[in-house]
Amino acid sequence: MSQDSVPYLKALLDIVPVAVTGVDVRGLVTHWNAVATELYGIPENEILGRPLRDFFRKDDLVVLTVLETGQPVYRSYHRPRGDRHVLINAQPIFQNGELLGAMASEQDITQLINLYNDLTAANFNLERLEKAVKNHGPSGAFDHIQGGSSAIQGAIRMAQKVASTDATVLITGESGVGKELFARAIHAASPYHQGPFVALNCGAIPAALFESELFGYERGAFTGAEPKGYPGKLTLAKRGTLFLDEIGDLALDLQVKLLRILQEQSYYRLGGTSPLRLEARILAATNRSLEEMMKRGSFRRDLYFRLNVISLRIPPLRRRPEDIPAITEFLIQQLALQYGKPAPRLNPAALNLLMEYDWPGNLRELRNVIERAVILSEGDTILPADLALPRFDETDTPFPLPLFSPAAAPDREDPEKQRLLEVLGQAKGNKSKAARILGITRATLYSRLQRYGQSL
Repeated sequence: MSQDSVPYLKALLDIVPVAVTGVDVRGLVTHWNAVATELYGIPENEILGRPLRDFFRKDDLVVLTVLETGQPVYRSYHRPRGDRHVLINAQPIFQNGELLGAMASEQDITQLINLYNDLTAANFNLERLEKAVKNHGPSGAFDHIQGGSSAIQGAIRMAQKVASTDATVLITGESGVGKELFARAIHAASPYHQGPFVALNCGAIPAALFESELFGYERGAFTGAEPKGYPGKLTLAKRGTLFLDEIGDLALDLQVKLLRILQEQSYYRLGGTSPLRLEARILAATNRSLEEMMKRGSFRRDLYFRLNVISLRIPPLRRRPEDIPAITEFLIQQLALQYGKPAPRLNPAALNLLMEYDWPGNLRELRNVIERAVILSEGDTILPADLALPRFDETDTPFPLPLFSPAAAPDREDPEKQRLLEVLGQAKGNKSKAARILGITRATLYSRLQRYGQSL
């Protein structure tokens, strides 16, 4: 190229409507036009002659990849920085068979991508609003509970049946399975749906304050009381639903008072002399075994039977791994909207990790993992490294199956069932280890265990 043509080349680079970058064989910047300066905020005089990787992460530099591979790239979507989306063309430059460097042009499509994401978010928000409208009545109350597995669908069908009644329901299940989610759905599908849903965590309030919180108190009932008194949760839930969460943490003396309310359908405020009628439906929940607590004398048998008119058990997430893809996609969309970020895709290997994990914290833990991944993922894809899942040693058994005794041995005519149970015994109940021994995924193992009616 003659020296006279250099000004023409520079003028050409500055008038084309794309960002142009050139590097030599060492990765030093040889060309950087005005659009590149505008796109990335890096003046030409600061970047020319310097290594391009000083200004960008190496993984984000397609032009250096082209330089290394010698293979051109055409109209490839690229995200060189978190706030920039481009279509890139790049190719190596050869002279007489010798590699001289590489050139790249980048068309800024950030505005287009942002418009698309806004539209996607708007559609997602519209769907949520449509569901919210339906959730004001019985017909759509359970639509927001994700999962098509037989385990969760069975729980939903049971909840739908009891929702239309005024029966007291005891919701049980491990921490984080969504007990309050079901309680709210039952309320929304019940005759009380136009009234308030009032939640009270029995384990979060000191015993000395629990009575005043539940029953309320009259003006001047005790030193330090609010001058105007306090109506209490029972009154606040009038013509609605009172949800008593972590009922297993309630002290014995308070259990007696709650039992009296359920028996007599009335209560007194602290400092009050007139009985008030109970006009709220009672739902209760616990992650503890009330049956075991009754045996130890720490939970009243009569209160248990008052609360346990209908028992609804919510399955843990490890019993329904086939629901994880749908739940995860819902969470990604929801959290991306919440944080104003484009919704990332989930890498197949990352999804496999989610389905292989035991989820001791259930839905609450899954939400935390996805929330962290949505916030911290730098590209448009959630990778396995973004999930930061804890790892268990093969000898650990976070959720052991009972060891099978000879009396519970499978029918000798069914060798597959026999093999499954033998391997589970060999793995001391560790389902991840058992699946590895059998050469199948944990999801397949769960499916086969369910087919044979084995407890998970």
